[in-house]
Amino acid sequence: MRTRKFIVVLVAVLMVGALLPAGAFAAFYNSQGTSADAWWSSWDWNNGEPGPSDAVIDWSVSGWTGGGIFKDAGMPMDRTKSTMAMASMSSYTPAVGDEPQAWAEFFCFAEPPDVLTFGRNLATAKLDFLAEGTLNIWRGTEPWIQTGPDEWTMRDPDETSTEMVSVVASWKATGPLTRSAYFSKERSAESWYMDRSQQTYRRASADASVVGASGTVYFDQSMFSVMDAQISSSKGHGRFSGVMY
Repeated sequence: MRTRKFIVVLVAVLMVGALLPAGAFAAFYNSQGTSADAWWSSWDWNNGEPGPSDAVIDWSVSGWTGGGIFKDAGMPMDRTKSTMAMASMSSYTPAVGDEPQAWAEFFCFAEPPDVLTFGRNLATAKLDFLAEGTLNIWRGTEPWIQTGPDEWTMRDPDETSTEMVSVVASWKATGPLTRSAYFSKERSAESWYMDRSQQTYRRASADASVVGASGTVYFDQSMFSVMDAQISSSKGHGRFSGVMY
């Protein structure tokens, strides 16, 4: 649970950082958003890491809507609003007979999705969108190539396919409203900042499907034994003074 709260706070901080240019002298920001997330896995990670002979496939589906106000010193106020959704998959299949081991990744993204709604008190959420999905497959050797002591790159996939896919998902809260807060304040010779955020979330169950225009069923949750989902909302604000990097 602590990991999930940390990730939500980290995502909020990264979103703010992405919207502020390097070296900006930022006076303040306010942001808020609501999201629904779900993750499925064919592997029970409570049993430890899978071995080289274990097949693993993970799927995630999420939707987010929100916005913010950002004010740089001496600049007009910048207001942002966005709604987006995505579905992604990663998998590993061990070698069997003459078939080499294989890695696969799938991704699709929509901004905005056709439907993203939330019920009162985060009781439910619905998501529906059409987007181009990309499936990459690597065979024989791992996709990642080490180019330095701490540097990695991904080689070109051995096979790539794309098609329009339909993503449909729904969430239903199974737990109570839970609230958490985060506060940070730092000061240096050149700058200081104060950052405060609040999150409200509910554990949930989720149903989802990802189906291609060709009829290909990319995601069938009946084959997964592990699922984790939540519906959440967050608010944040901060004040800055000095040079930000």
